[in-house]
Amino acid sequence: MAIPNRGEVAANVFYAFTLTVRDSGGLMQSVTRELHPRTATVTLASNPTGLQLLLDGAPVTAPISVLNVVGMIRTLGVVSPQTLGGSQFTFSSWSDVGAASHEITVPASNVTFTANFSASAGGPIADGTYRVLPTHIPSTSTPQCADVSGRSTASGADVIQWNCNGQTNQAWQFRHLGGGIYEITAAHSGLCLSVQAGSASNGADVLQETCNASAAQRWLVRPVAGQSGVFELLPQTGTERCLDVFNSGTAAGTDIVQWACNGGANQRFRITP
Repeated sequence: MAIPNRGEVAANVFYAFTLTVRDSGGLMQSVTRELHPRTATVTLASNPTGLQLLLDGAPVTAPISVLNVVGMIRTLGVVSPQTLGGSQFTFSSWSDVGAASHEITVPASNVTFTANFSASAGGPIADGTYRVLPTHIPSTSTPQCADVSGRSTASGADVIQWNCNGQTNQAWQFRHLGGGIYEITAAHSGLCLSVQAGSASNGADVLQETCNASAAQRWLVRPVAGQSGVFELLPQTGTERCLDVFNSGTAAGTDIVQWACNGGANQRFRITP
């Protein structure tokens, strides 16, 4: 009986063979013998631990140990980049010096293959499109989203908070530039989230404006300790200023400005797809 060359095996796997003979007088006798194949455990690990790997194309979370028949061919792979604990990791090497995706033949003894990853520079969130929700809104109230007023596509249109409605003027595209600094653009217009005139003053208005790579359009996305998915957004205008819902207003239409960072919930935003 042929032994399959892929797939996991049970700990008590065996193959049964039956030999039957007949003599000239027509008498028959059968003998059954069990064949117990040699097995070995393959362990897949990651550095740091807990990252996603691929085994024969199927996702697994490291570490994981799998019993195999010696001589099996398995395919090891990785998911890269990926996020763990708010940090992004990029594949760097396998412990056996194989490519990111490569085949291995199960050896005669237990073995561990470790995928090594390195922390990607900067970004606490992956590039993508997100909604931005201020966290000071009571749970009993209608959720509010950062919104380009009136769905305007004009440069200089105001950014306010408004009832979350799924429209593209409430969708923001984050692009990491390095060191946790992002360019943030309105999905419906392609214009950049910007502090008016690059002001460093408290209360300076936040708008969408034609992208120009200025410091007023560069935002540090800073995780809030102990609050998963919650961040402060700091314009890089040379001062410790935060994106802020003016005067902690809870009504739809309240203006969004910059203000000296003070740890208030109206300066903390849940960034969510």
